[in-house]
Amino acid sequence: MNGSEQWQSKHNHVKYVLLKTAILVIYEARRICPKESSKCTMVSRILSKFGGRIVKPAISVIIPAYNVEKYIPKALKSLKNQTFKSIEVIVVNDGSTDNTRNVIINELTGADFDWKLIDQENKGVSVARNTGIEIANGEYVHFLDGDDYVDSTFEEKMYQKAKSNNCDMVFCRFDQTLPDEKLLHSFDKFFRSHILKKLTIEPYKGHFVLKQYLKSKLYIWTGSAIYRREFLLYNNLRYTPGCAYGEDVEFIVKAILMSKSIMFIPDLLAFYVLRESSTTQTVTRTITSRFENLHGVYERVYSFIDSSTNDKNLLKLWQGKIGLNLLTLLKTAVVLGEHIDLNDELLACLCIAGKANSEALDDVILKGMLNVLPQEFVMKVLYWYGSLRRKSNG
Repeated sequence: MNGSEQWQSKHNHVKYVLLKTAILVIYEARRICPKESSKCTMVSRILSKFGGRIVKPAISVIIPAYNVEKYIPKALKSLKNQTFKSIEVIVVNDGSTDNTRNVIINELTGADFDWKLIDQENKGVSVARNTGIEIANGEYVHFLDGDDYVDSTFEEKMYQKAKSNNCDMVFCRFDQTLPDEKLLHSFDKFFRSHILKKLTIEPYKGHFVLKQYLKSKLYIWTGSAIYRREFLLYNNLRYTPGCAYGEDVEFIVKAILMSKSIMFIPDLLAFYVLRESSTTQTVTRTITSRFENLHGVYERVYSFIDSSTNDKNLLKLWQGKIGLNLLTLLKTAVVLGEHIDLNDELLACLCIAGKANSEALDDVILKGMLNVLPQEFVMKVLYWYGSLRRKSNG
């Protein structure tokens, strides 16, 4: 074989190798990449598959979406306007029956960050968020519902705080608004305690922070916090599948307790939108189902705290926290005229919350709470309610 033939043979071999590689890359791209995802996401996954070096995003924003075609554009626009671009957005379409899927694609096409859309059957918000955790590539994770939104500096400020202080968890101020951004409820006065001032300066361990959270000395909402992803994976922290009421409180309490370093940012960076039918409410929202969900949350968290610490006071604080949720549900039950049959454990929680929050109990009783409670418990309520009134008047 002469020199020309040798060159031609090598040339053909190179073309064969390149063609084979291209076919393999295309095959892998179709297999490992979601049909709807950014080009950056596809390139990153392919490079990762073949041993290439890629730069992982700082934060993965996980958005569960169910029938939010009217609201999710605002959530996605708030992410597209971020001053910090080292993010990936993972939207989990939880079996939407409206035009949510197409709206998501239209909004995210051309975005200057990695994004991917995952389709699944309707399994609820908890499963949707867990799906996001499993496929996230970010160093930190941020959960944002499809009908909420954040300030343009949210991801940058939160990540810088977390990274510079090696935090497992960072949270910030938030307000409650209507879909048109009209302020519904400001939580500003709840973010002025000396405890929060401490948390802006240096990290604190979860046990200390959890006590303040259960005492309502500080407030944390799903969209107002970020978590180190490795921290979630190491501690096997996930949302409880099937739980659609109180699932956020359960996750937050467990995450706080397991955290070794938590800090707070006093800036108003997150906005919880209240609408008639919340994005994440994908199960029947009867009062009975809410109580069933809340009972499950109570038992799981009680067991978690009990097995993680010997602090009995923490358990009592948890009972009081659940009791406050019960008081809120009782008000709703009164309005709807639904009868409620509470078990002994939840009754105990209600008692603890009532003793610590007599004003809230006043409101419930005066609106006819006794009509929806078991007769046996009515006598208990009247007894210590009377005691509370006598003490306050004495």
